[in-house]
Amino acid sequence: MSGFFDAGKFRVKESETIEAQRNLRVPACGACKLHKHCKSPKIGPQGEFEKKIMVVTAAPGATDDKTGELLKGDVGSIIRLELRKRGIDLEKDCIKIAAVNCRPEDDEVEDSHIAYCRPILWNAIKKYKPRSILLLGDVALKSFLGHRWKKEIGTISKWRGWVIPDQETQAWVVPVFHPVYIEYNKDSAAPKLFNKDLDTFKRQLIRIDERYDFPVHDPKEKIRLLYKATDIIQEIQSII
Repeated sequence: MSGFFDAGKFRVKESETIEAQRNLRVPACGACKLHKHCKSPKIGPQGEFEKKIMVVTAAPGATDDKTGELLKGDVGSIIRLELRKRGIDLEKDCIKIAAVNCRPEDDEVEDSHIAYCRPILWNAIKKYKPRSILLLGDVALKSFLGHRWKKEIGTISKWRGWVIPDQETQAWVVPVFHPVYIEYNKDSAAPKLFNKDLDTFKRQLIRIDERYDFPVHDPKEKIRLLYKATDIIQEIQSII
């Protein structure tokens, strides 16, 4: 299955200077000049965050830019409705943040835009300390992981379906398709996979509510290799 940006919305352009930008520690606000061409520049985190969920979207869309609120247009209504079906209120239970804080011209996100804004996302993660992070699409994935993943990160299709216990953030991370991709691919398998991944996300929240026990791994700990199928099954059953 192709990645979300094939739909022509929020396309990602490769930048020759991305290696120099990827490890920025402070936001490079203004360097990309996007704030000069949008109505609501530098849209920050929004939401009451009652369930400690962070939802990371790509960038403000046309309606977001007009209203100054994230995920307010038709695209936002998709994720809002699907979360509501699962007992999650996007405004009350979550905090919303965009990987790129200003609306890009023609909705084309460049790697440099992601790099310039990445410190804003990470400062928000450090400030709010979410228990769960829902990554909507390729741009959110690149912002969250691009500076740490030294190999080719690929598209969201490679990462969706996983529930990742991220050691650096101490949060459960769930990458899913962006609602834009779902909107452009209604007749494909994408909507079904999107709903399946959100169901997985909901189940993880239930586990957190029942017993929040984040698996912290010390790299210095001794690693035990399992060779027998019975031992592997027993070990898996002990952690699920």
